[in-house]
Amino acid sequence: MQPADLFAAVVASVLLPNEPLLLAVSGGSDSMALLAAAAFQRRARSLLVATVDHGLRTSAQAEVRLVAGVAGRYELPFVRLEAPPGGAAGRGETDCRRRRHAALQELARRRGIACIAMAHHRDDAHETLLLHLLRGHRGDRALASIPSLRRFPGGGLLLRPFLCGPSPPGRATLAAFREQLGVPAADDPTNADRRIARNRLRAVLAEGRAPLDGEHLEPVRRAARLRLERRLLDIGGRLARGLQAEGLGACLPTDLLVSEDEDAGWTVEVLRLLALCLDPPRQLAPVGGQVRELLRLRRLGHGELHLAARPLPLRLQLRGDVVRLPDVQLARGDGNARVLAALAQTSLYL
Repeated sequence: MQPADLFAAVVASVLLPNEPLLLAVSGGSDSMALLAAAAFQRRARSLLVATVDHGLRTSAQAEVRLVAGVAGRYELPFVRLEAPPGGAAGRGETDCRRRRHAALQELARRRGIACIAMAHHRDDAHETLLLHLLRGHRGDRALASIPSLRRFPGGGLLLRPFLCGPSPPGRATLAAFREQLGVPAADDPTNADRRIARNRLRAVLAEGRAPLDGEHLEPVRRAARLRLERRLLDIGGRLARGLQAEGLGACLPTDLLVSEDEDAGWTVEVLRLLALCLDPPRQLAPVGGQVRELLRLRRLGHGELHLAARPLPLRLQLRGDVVRLPDVQLARGDGNARVLAALAQTSLYL
């Protein structure tokens, strides 16, 4: 499927016909392909193009002008956003991404836009999968790599249309599509900085020194996605039946939270979904040490564990066959409605 057709199909499946969309465009080849693909929808849907300037490179000003010019060519409104570091710190890749997302979310909120589209593609997903493996992550969520749809903690959707479908496009396909339409792109000099782990990995892949390529990685990613989706459906069904209000809090069977074989991956996904079944819903990302402690308490038969979460922490009390969550409220609705609402807030692979 051509990038423009894929973009149209994915956006139509996620948004209502009259819902606007914010396009995050940096000026690089991938994001300019996103802009070109979206331009085919400009008569059918309200689109807004935004570029975030981190104030770290003088060449970024030329990239902003490039995006503004192509947006104008397609008669699309354009906004330049600023997200400079707060001082000597905050110049790393992760810090820049957080500020970029925050700036885009704030713009979307002001304009009444619920969804932001970004240009991540199949090669990005493969690189992320390999980075996860190199860092020791082996679970299905790590192997599934970048989700195509997720909710920002503060509200709103992040959509990656070029990660959807059975055969998502890669970097070369998007570049060929963009060039065919005569859309220019900027070359970000930071992509050559091998101090960044992703750039080092990308260089190794480009030089043919890695034993794996997309043909090997895509089946791994697809299989992990399927296993993760099945596990979430299984957990969701059990939570719908087992998570109950109790006094001023809630409770669930210990066997739901901790599987017989003490599968850490199962416990992590239960905790993630459980936290989203509360009012207010909590964003929880359990770490290995917390899961190991929870498994230890299960074997011990009693104990208490505090988990950091946004916007409020979560306290678990294990007492034999029951796990209690004191001083929390369950989200509205019956068990099925609560779990369906929670699943809608998780990362999805379309």
